[in-house]
Amino acid sequence: EPPAEPQPSLPSLPSAAPTQPRYEGRCHCGEVKVLCYDDARAVSYCHCSICRRLSGAPFSCQALFTAAEVQLSMEPGANLTSLQTSKGVERTRCASCLAPVRGLLLGGKVAAVPLGLLCSWRGTESPLRPMHHLYYANRVMDLRDGLPKYVGPLRSPMLPESEW
Repeated sequence: EPPAEPQPSLPSLPSAAPTQPRYEGRCHCGEVKVLCYDDARAVSYCHCSICRRLSGAPFSCQALFTAAEVQLSMEPGANLTSLQTSKGVERTRCASCLAPVRGLLLGGKVAAVPLGLLCSWRGTESPLRPMHHLYYANRVMDLRDGLPKYVGPLRSPMLPESEW
């Protein structure tokens, strides 16, 4: 009998991680569940051309976690599809409904989860409230929401409010 092929594994949680997810969400068809075991490190609006093209929207919004804090749980028969969209970003979608479920950044150290999968963040006290805009110089519409607006990635120059 030939040896079984190794199955891909998802990142394991650190031993001190809580057993219950802090946030969870599902793709459109419900076959893939996203489980986040800690607070987001950041929540960002992104206006880059890649995010706009892949979402079909004028910008996207993601919550960023360390990769070990995010797990994907799949229903029997469910599959994932992945796409390397830039040098440092691999995006994963449900293979059935094609909803985005996670992006891996910085060599897989950081996981970006679409905010729309996780919650409704209305109100000022939500830990998942967006904090800033990235790649705002590439925007297709202006937003006057009082949040910092970076020309490119985080720590790039900020656009003065007169240019919003």
